[in-house]
Amino acid sequence: MAKIVAAGAVSHTALMVRAKDKAPIEQAHNVFEAFSELGRRLIEKQVDTIVVLSADHLKTFFFDNMPSICIGIGETGKGWGDAGVPQYDVPMDQPLAKHLLTYGLENEFDLSSSYEMRLDHGFMAPLHYLTPQMDIPIVPIFINAATPPISPLKRMYRFGEMIAKAINEWEEDKRVALIATGGLSHWVAVPRMGEIAEEFDHRIINQLLQNQNLEIQQWSNEEIEKEAGNGALEIRSWVAVAGACPNEKRELLCYEPVTEWATGIGIMDFMGGE
Repeated sequence: MAKIVAAGAVSHTALMVRAKDKAPIEQAHNVFEAFSELGRRLIEKQVDTIVVLSADHLKTFFFDNMPSICIGIGETGKGWGDAGVPQYDVPMDQPLAKHLLTYGLENEFDLSSSYEMRLDHGFMAPLHYLTPQMDIPIVPIFINAATPPISPLKRMYRFGEMIAKAINEWEEDKRVALIATGGLSHWVAVPRMGEIAEEFDHRIINQLLQNQNLEIQQWSNEEIEKEAGNGALEIRSWVAVAGACPNEKRELLCYEPVTEWATGIGIMDFMGGE
């Protein structure tokens, strides 16, 4: 049977790649050391496949076609090569992707799917630092965080619960990791761009660390955007992973409010305890 053996969440920003040297040395060191540590843990736990949950930045999905959730079910994930990230190809675990799609449709999630879902920096920037060899197959799952209507956090939590059940009931012998990417606080293409809401970041981080899953689900999209920016809506991927791993001991590997990257950068291991 398949098993979730690792889970984590990381912030992503184009600037952590194309402007990596702009950040203060100590902050950049802490961020990249945390990425390396989480990547090391994936190797240590002998992960066979990574399910990556991320938003998109109007590259693959635009106003003419904006699904709430879309699973990439092709054989190879092709990066856009945007934001300074090399134009990687990454192998995809097509059997697991199709299993998640089918399981979701059978369990009240009307999921979209794509054989040719291109991957922007939301997916590829974290993989650039976590698995730079691109040698671990992935299942990319797009979660809309950009264009209303946007699903509530309680729905994302339920989606994470569904993912865990689907993996645990899959008959294949696979060791699966879940990686959420996005957030934390930041504003994108609006007048407040460049600000970081540290108080919000610490509050959501502490709720996650304390497994306050019910409290986290009460945040409305309007509250999140008002307090922490439109980019903070990307934390729905973190909430999905929280739903998949509700009772595990969580460990914060890094939090840095990097002004030069205009983002509150958080990196968390959702299965940090033994």
